[in-house]
Amino acid sequence: MLNNLNKKLIAQLKKDAKPSDAEIVATLVEAVTLGKIKMSVREDRFRSAKDLADDIEFSSITESSAEAKQLRTSFMRRANREGVTIASTEYWTGREWEEADVTGGFIGNDVLSSGYEIQMLEEALSLYNNQKLDENGFVVDPFLAAA
Repeated sequence: MLNNLNKKLIAQLKKDAKPSDAEIVATLVEAVTLGKIKMSVREDRFRSAKDLADDIEFSSITESSAEAKQLRTSFMRRANREGVTIASTEYWTGREWEEADVTGGFIGNDVLSSGYEIQMLEEALSLYNNQKLDENGFVVDPFLAAA
């Protein structure tokens, strides 16, 4: 069963898909739907809202220093409200979920429209597909395969 984050992920992938990405997006959506791969988001314990804000040059976005200060304040409020997060993708090994890729420094669920989500899911699916698969493309339980 898909959790809310992965339901949102699928909807966002379909919404943002460029025609040139249609095939890979369809493949990734199918893999998430079938439980081969998934994405999760958790608190980033290494970066703070201030760390992220310090990485952004708000003055390059606007010519007004007052407006730059307002943008920074607004950014900090949102980051504090939604949290600074790490996104990870995982793939099913037949026994457990194994982490495939991790990227941090997001606010809330912003990874879902960042462009990184496709790269991260592709990595997870590649690792999934490098396992022993049955004729239907599902991973073979490693303990049953050894028997």
